[in-house]
Amino acid sequence: EARERLGWLRAQAPKSAMSKVIEYIQALKLEIPGIHGPLIDLISFSEEYAKAVESAGGTRLIYIVVDDVDTAIKVVERLKKANVGRASFIPLKEIRPSSHLPKGLISLASLVEYDHLYE
Repeated sequence: EARERLGWLRAQAPKSAMSKVIEYIQALKLEIPGIHGPLIDLISFSEEYAKAVESAGGTRLIYIVVDDVDTAIKVVERLKKANVGRASFIPLKEIRPSSHLPKGLISLASLVEYDHLYE
């Protein structure tokens, strides 16, 4: 239910353009190893946190999660060649999570469930 509620995020970008890009990248998963997909497809959360996830995640929820920068570069090259559109990426190997949250602040990660791979 929460995912359906957040469907509007995909619609915020020019609808046909973003849908095309995401569909194209999903198809590339068969050819380019290391593509995980849009962040919103990799998390789940309770309906009671939907507004908080929407606010904290914003359009970053449609960023494409990949293993590393090299994978992102391969996808960008294919997007350019096909003239499909643009995408933003989250390369897992380059992420350095902050462990210093101010007292009382809740991180987005504490509101969602996700595979341990994305820890």
